[in-house]
Amino acid sequence: MSDFETSDVSCPSCGAPMTISTANSINAWRHPWAREQVRSGAFHRFGCDACSETFHVERDFVYHDSDARQFFVVYEPTSATAWQEQERLTERLCVETFQSGPSGVEQLGLTYEIRTVFGRRALIDKLLIADAGLDDALVELVKLELVTSVPALGARPLLEVMVTAVSATDDVIELVAYDREGEPNPIEFSADLRRYRDFENQRSTLVERWPNLFHRTYRSYHRLAVEPARTLRETP
Repeated sequence: MSDFETSDVSCPSCGAPMTISTANSINAWRHPWAREQVRSGAFHRFGCDACSETFHVERDFVYHDSDARQFFVVYEPTSATAWQEQERLTERLCVETFQSGPSGVEQLGLTYEIRTVFGRRALIDKLLIADAGLDDALVELVKLELVTSVPALGARPLLEVMVTAVSATDDVIELVAYDREGEPNPIEFSADLRRYRDFENQRSTLVERWPNLFHRTYRSYHRLAVEPARTLRETP
């Protein structure tokens, strides 16, 4: 089930006191309204009665959808620089969650997509990729290729690139790039789905080069900055 808690905060625009309710965890299967709020960007968005401004609250929570077999642990975006530690926390939490349940739950856990994500936009990114039936590790390689080939993007070390839409009709992945610390003018661009399919055809080789990108829970091109590609085995 979903678990929410109330807290007292101040409006970031005018400072007026407010009481808000945010999630410790959401069960998207039992509460589909929460799933739709996440996808639309309305989740954890609040309006101030005093000044009419709206704002988002970023916090740690678990997104669980038993129907889609998704278990995503969402952390505040500011903790992304410590992704190795957060990834270990996610993996420990999943072991505790699935191994402590009734008989059969541990095996069920093996069928889940388990992800470590940072912030609401990263969660939306993962959901859109899953909806389109794409491999998120391959999408991250598409992002990496774009970031390293576009000078305006490569010069920004705190850059985040997120999927905003996937169009099979137009054969494109729509993306937005912004600075992790709050770039006011994000850059919108698109990637050709044919490039994704090129990577898909090379998947076994790519898995061998970057196994953690495909098998660990933090599936982001950022991890490749600290995890060099493995040397491929020569074919006899």
